[in-house]
Parts: sequence; C-alpha cells; structure tokens
Amino acid sequence: MPELPIVERIEKLEQRVNLLETLPARLEAIEAQLLQQRREMQDGFSAIRGEMRAMGQDMRADLRGEMHAVAEGLRAELHAMGDGLKAEILVKIEALDDDLRAEMHALHHLTIERIDAGDAETRRYMRVMVEELITRIETMREGGRTRKKR
Repeated sequence: MPELPIVERIEKLEQRVNLLETLPARLEAIEAQLLQQRREMQDGFSAIRGEMRAMGQDMRADLRGEMHAVAEGLRAELHAMGDGLKAEILVKIEALDDDLRAEMHALHHLTIERIDAGDAETRRYMRVMVEELITRIETMREGGRTRKKR
C-alpha cells in the first residue's frame, strides 16, 4: 500500500481525533440513556409490584367474600336441617306419647279389672266367713240352751 502524503495523513488523523473528542459526549449520552432506562425499569417494576400487591389484596378480598358466602350458605343449610330434625323429633315424641298414653290406659283398665276381681273374691270370702261365724254363734246358742235346761 502506498504511503499517503503527510497532509492527508494529518487530515485523517485530525478527523480521527475529532471523532475521538466526540466520543466522551456520546458516551455520556449513552450513560444518561442507560440511567434513564434503569430508572424507568425500576419504576416499571415498582408499578408491577404494586399492581400485583393490589391484585393479591383484591383476590384475598374476593376469596374472603366467597368463603363468607359459602359459610353463610352452610349455616343456613345446617339451620334448615336442624329445624327439620327438630320437627321430626317432635313428631316421633308425639307418636311415642300417644303410644305411651294408650299403653297406660290399657294398664289402668287391667289394674282396675284385677282390683275388682280381688274385691269380689274378698267379698265372697267375707260372706263365707260371716256365714261360718253366724253358724258357730247359732251352734253355741243352741249348745248353751241345752246345757241350761238340764
């Protein structure tokens, strides 16, 4: 390659030096852009974190609301079931009460019949004893009359 004349070489060198002189300003501009980009990304990430936090809070609130609704529904079902069971138990108690009353009436009538039968037996026995006593008294009177006459 032929060597360039000195003037051209100096001009090229000056062009290179001029380019190199603009390099720090360009680097500072790039640095400023990088810093700006960094700040924007930090702000963007902060915004995303804030949005995610808000979404999490909203989701928690929604879930709590749904859970409360489900719990209320379950409470209502349990109360309804409890009321149904109470009604069922009352019906069964009333049926048992009716059965018990019928059995008590039957036992009452049976007891009265047995008492009446016992009373009739006692009266019959008392009549027999009274008749025996009368017979003995009469026998004793007759025996006493016959002894006095002698």
